Amino acid sequence: MIQTCRRQLAGVISSKSKQEPSHAGLLLSRYLEQADGDGNAKRTLLEESIRACKSSLEIYKLAFERLFPFQENDPGKKEFSVKDRLVIGLGSESVLETGLTLHHTYGTPIILGAALKGLASHYCSQVWGKKDSEFCAEIEGQDKEKQVLLRSGKNHHTLFGDTDDAGHIIFHDAWMTPDSLKNESQGLALDVMTPHHRDYYRDGSEAPTDFDKPIPITFLSVTGTFWISVSCDVQGEVGEKWKTLAMTLLGEALKYWGIGGKTSSGYGRMEPVKKVPKKHLFKIREQAKVIRIEDPKGKGRFWFQDGNGIGGVVVRGRPPQIEIGEETTLWVTAQFGSNYNFSTEKPKPPRQKVEKKKWR
Repeated sequence: MIQTCRRQLAGVISSKSKQEPSHAGLLLSRYLEQADGDGNAKRTLLEESIRACKSSLEIYKLAFERLFPFQENDPGKKEFSVKDRLVIGLGSESVLETGLTLHHTYGTPIILGAALKGLASHYCSQVWGKKDSEFCAEIEGQDKEKQVLLRSGKNHHTLFGDTDDAGHIIFHDAWMTPDSLKNESQGLALDVMTPHHRDYYRDGSEAPTDFDKPIPITFLSVTGTFWISVSCDVQGEVGEKWKTLAMTLLGEALKYWGIGGKTSSGYGRMEPVKKVPKKHLFKIREQAKVIRIEDPKGKGRFWFQDGNGIGGVVVRGRPPQIEIGEETTLWVTAQFGSNYNFSTEKPKPPRQKVEKKKWR
């Protein structure tokens, strides 16, 4: 039976295969052709899994947008970027010796909410301690001088609960953003670790020496951005403050401790993505609010600049006689590179082309 299955799988996963894989998790758990000594079959499987993760983008994006609709200025929802690499579920049972946590339906990288909650709870207990009990006391209107240890007091219970109560903060599963799957350098990536004392780590039968042979092990890690969210089952201003506290705590834990495996080697560090507002380039014949600044080239010209730092001079009409720092409105007559040409007069509409009549 097993040999029959292997014959059917032979050739299905191949770098030359014309079949388009669609689920990385299914490939990793079911499609290893053989456990060969040189690792060729394993490496081929990992490479095909990377491609499969990309191919699920279309349906994954629809699910992502349905589950995480855009909400501006929500303190409990942030996009976090992996600084280097991330590996979740490395030690889980797998025929590949190394595991990886992927979404059951889409085969895409995911960080389980239970892992985020455990990280935040442990970081709170070990690092914050008394430091932020004042913040929690302020939330509940308590005396600031009353120091309540977060790891043993009711504030910790409110955030994380105990064996009988889940607490009031819900840590949701973190999904990888669709933009990361679009990016060729993000998503699943090949990685390697090289244990030098394999026999010693395996069963302790031999003492580690400098003569041990390093054996590289290829595995999959993750890079890109994740959408991380927490919520509170208490509505109103009090709930918003607890949610803000939980996200602040989780953000610190991800930045300084990291999540997943190999954190001692720098894996798993994550930081919030800083959103840079897109520059609005004014179109020709459009009005723009500008302020007068010093001429960047020191020629004494009346130089005007918009809110994005793009500026220029008035080429039609007399420049407004205003002081540096004062605001005015000008018409844009041309845009080239990082400069504008302005006018104090409304530009004329473009001439309409008149079709010439064809004489028969």
